[in-house]
Amino acid sequence: MRRLLSFLAVLATMTTVAQHPTKMNVTMRSGDVITYQIADIDSVWFSGENTTPTPDDNQLYAIEVPATFATNDVLRVEADGRQVAEVCLEYINTVDARMVVVYPMGNDGHADLTRGFCAANGGSVVWNAESNTCAYTPGSLASPATLVYLKNGTFSLEAAGQTVSTSLVPDLIVDKRGDKENTYRTVKIGTQYWMAQNLDAVAYRNGQALPTYTSTQIDAWRANTSGAYHIYGDDSQFEGYYGVMYNQHAALNDNLAPDGWQVPSLDDYQALKTYLGTASGNKMKSSEVGNWNSYGQEGYEPTNLSGFSADASGCFMPIGSGMGGDDYLGTRVYFWTTTAGVDSSFQTEGGMYVGLTYSTKALFVSTNPRDQAYGHYIRCLRK
Repeated sequence: MRRLLSFLAVLATMTTVAQHPTKMNVTMRSGDVITYQIADIDSVWFSGENTTPTPDDNQLYAIEVPATFATNDVLRVEADGRQVAEVCLEYINTVDARMVVVYPMGNDGHADLTRGFCAANGGSVVWNAESNTCAYTPGSLASPATLVYLKNGTFSLEAAGQTVSTSLVPDLIVDKRGDKENTYRTVKIGTQYWMAQNLDAVAYRNGQALPTYTSTQIDAWRANTSGAYHIYGDDSQFEGYYGVMYNQHAALNDNLAPDGWQVPSLDDYQALKTYLGTASGNKMKSSEVGNWNSYGQEGYEPTNLSGFSADASGCFMPIGSGMGGDDYLGTRVYFWTTTAGVDSSFQTEGGMYVGLTYSTKALFVSTNPRDQAYGHYIRCLRK
């Protein structure tokens, strides 16, 4: 809507300058100018962010609540080619548990997080986007709802009139760059939407390939001052499971994240940690057996209550002269942010990061930066 208003403002300016303009000129980011004859234009619309058709308020939509979320933790509810609602398996911190919540779509093309319906008991979930907090009020259902009805943004358990059937579609990220296509799971945590897998892009969105370095090219990796990536152990099987590690130069490039997503800042991770509360790290670690070497240590077992599903996929140490390399597989993982910092002791500049370790319960949020040549993973956040 904002872009459409901007376009209308441009047309208004054109009308002021010339009562009868005959051409529309569009300047591209490359500097090229594309000219259209106004007489040839039938209509103008914008595709992409915030352009999802909104539900028809006069329709009564029947929504089946899924029993499992095997394909993704965020599902779009669609009818007649438009998204009418969203179903999330998400962590509610006030009850310290994951719950299935259904949200109607708002007029901005995103889920209305102030009108959540809790399928477990018919309660309500109301989010405050500014504070990233929710007010949860339990309902009185004796058993979880398996079918709910939506009309005009309001949920009910009984149909009052003819219904429109809906379908559930996994809200995955499909990211195609050149010949390579990646599909990422997503998860809602608080008011944030995160990738539930590490980024595995080996080229920027504009098609420019990122250089890659092996574990024996540490000196060259460290000397490089542009975006680059490394695969743990130089093993393509690790890439398929863990994604790739990047230096922070790559993390700072606006073209790295999939369209509509971004590399998070340190504040974004701090908001995540604050929302998850006690044992935030345990709630982010994958609970699949073998991913973390913390099993058997009481209080440190991963629960993955958030659905973040972080694996102990290690890091790449940029120590020169033949030292360093891949390390910490099974015990640690680190993620880059877009935040820069200055080391308080040495007054050197670097990048801020966050980390999870087998021996700590909370997400570690750095207070001192790390050399930009470290190889860390990246999780993207929806804009």
